[in-house]
Amino acid sequence: MAYLLDTNIFNQLVDNRISIDELPQDDSLLATYLQIEEINKTNNQNRKDELLKKFHEVNPKRVPVETALFDATPWNEGKYGGDSELYKELLIELDAMNNKKANNYADVLIAEVIIQNGHTLITADQDLADLVENRNGKLIRFPA
Repeated sequence: MAYLLDTNIFNQLVDNRISIDELPQDDSLLATYLQIEEINKTNNQNRKDELLKKFHEVNPKRVPVETALFDATPWNEGKYGGDSELYKELLIELDAMNNKKANNYADVLIAEVIIQNGHTLITADQDLADLVENRNGKLIRFPA
């Protein structure tokens, strides 16, 4: 059972709210292209540098997302012909939970990886955690 780290976990690591020792050690830590993409969107350059340093320190294994989205998913970072029906269903659910936040597509791609592959999500995002939990996905919640 591998563990996929949501981007907010890297923020918590940088802020010393959690330590690397608190992350599971019994299996692989994972990330998708989305975590790096979100870190790279950080406006404060010092903060971005700290987040990237922490990401590389944790060194999660990169895994593809299940549904490659046109104009969003970089080449070879998603599975073409993935289960887009599940993606659509999850997006509808998450949009209903949080009034269609702009990054819902990314959270849904992460949730889909968890649900499809039986991984465990590690997150401090309440809506994402609820979405995964509603689909009987495995997760570890950290306080926001």
